[in-house]
Amino acid sequence: MERSGGGGQIAAKRAKPPDGGGQISAKRAKPPDGGEDRLSALHDDLLLRILVLLDTTEAARTSVLACRWRSLWRDAPEVRFNPAPDGNRIRDALDARDDATSSLRRISVTAKDAASDSVAAWLPSAARHLVGDLIYRVVGPKSSVNEEDEEDEDEEDEEEVVKEAGERGVVELPCFEKASKMQLKLRYQRLAFPLQGVFNKLTSLLLSRVRFHGPGDLGNAVSEPHSPCLQKLCVLESRGLHNLSIHSKSLLKIKLFNLGRSLRQLTIVAPNLKKLGMAYCLFDNAHRKPVANISAPQMVSLAWVDAYDPQTVHLGNLGQVQLLRTKIFWVYGSQVQREQNQCLKFLQQFKVPRSLNLILINQPDLDGYQCLLGDITLPPQIMYMHLDILNDGHAFGATLFKVLRMCSGLRRLSFEFYTNSDLEAQVTCPPGCICDEQEKWKTEEFLLNRLQIVEIIGLRGSQYEVSFVKQVFHWAKAVKWMKFTFNSSVSENMAKELCQVFQSFSRPEICMEFYNTSPN
Repeated sequence: MERSGGGGQIAAKRAKPPDGGGQISAKRAKPPDGGEDRLSALHDDLLLRILVLLDTTEAARTSVLACRWRSLWRDAPEVRFNPAPDGNRIRDALDARDDATSSLRRISVTAKDAASDSVAAWLPSAARHLVGDLIYRVVGPKSSVNEEDEEDEDEEDEEEVVKEAGERGVVELPCFEKASKMQLKLRYQRLAFPLQGVFNKLTSLLLSRVRFHGPGDLGNAVSEPHSPCLQKLCVLESRGLHNLSIHSKSLLKIKLFNLGRSLRQLTIVAPNLKKLGMAYCLFDNAHRKPVANISAPQMVSLAWVDAYDPQTVHLGNLGQVQLLRTKIFWVYGSQVQREQNQCLKFLQQFKVPRSLNLILINQPDLDGYQCLLGDITLPPQIMYMHLDILNDGHAFGATLFKVLRMCSGLRRLSFEFYTNSDLEAQVTCPPGCICDEQEKWKTEEFLLNRLQIVEIIGLRGSQYEVSFVKQVFHWAKAVKWMKFTFNSSVSENMAKELCQVFQSFSRPEICMEFYNTSPN
């Protein structure tokens, strides 16, 4: 991290460790000639701490070191198979444990394109022994099996992966009566939930890239009385979920992300739910309207980046919501788009959120369009606002000016700019563009007297951006701290120049930080 004049900082991207960096490896302890085996002299508890750091297959091989090590690995409180051997070997390793030490606080298995019969061989044994966390992850043939690494899903064709997964059969999940947390990342392998049984201790369930398969039902499995202690549910990038009905008094957090176009009906009745995140799960088309009924009177945080029609999507009493994130708002549009603006209809449901995240987008061609921002009414009580802005080649100062003018009570503000990589950062819009008629933001006076923290992310260094930053300093007379993060296209030399320019706008009482994200 390099310090610039004036107390700012330019933070370089963290250097990646060499291949294998971060992995813990163990080598056989070889006493010196005539020396003593000091490892065997260690207490069993300390030896078990060492064995837990190893893959279980490697831990079992340590039995060759000394007689007293022969069965020690069976007492380890955690087992890890990365990469996974044959399912029967995993089952044998789990069942080899003594009854007195059979409880496991963690089982972690990473498999490459595992067949369902291989998984079926060890899952029932895992359900008997586990009292803690289950992590089961299926990765592609080119993916790393390091537990700390995530597979690069963007490099795989989803349709091809789904087709291949269908050939691996169905994973039938037994009831884990004593497990506390479960993570299943299946690379679109089919998963069937049990029809009977109770997940008595389960508090957290994460399902990623799952293809749901009957007869068991996800909604039934995570509702009472089958999961009486479940507090957190995450379902990410999964398919085959047509009807999800959840009734739970214990759930505190639900996140649903990218469930394809199959979800037709959603019901959530959760009187103690605090946080709900919905993105790309409900789709509106000419043939079918999404239907959702949500009752969560204690909800304080709602992220809804999804289809919304007040006639079919009923959110119930959400008067407690304080943190709100909405779907995309098109800044300019036609009269038809104004009348059908789902984001506007969604915002009208909330009166006093304290924190708001808006996604503002300018379309490439604004010819014949009108500004829709005048339709929004934001409560002045908003204290924190985050704005995601996709310029697509247009000026953005007028857009932000109109939004900020409605929120005089802001105390913390952050902007994040996203620009189409095919378009250069523009100083002004093309002649005749509707943005040309909105330039009074540069001269009109208004103050954000309570604003103390400002963060600006994704700066490319255009003169237009510099002018906007200068205006922010002018509007925010009480600001105490400002943080700037430059786009990866900005060189370090250019970043240093921009630091000096921004510092020239600053005042002595403002703490400023600068960060430069290096190109990949």
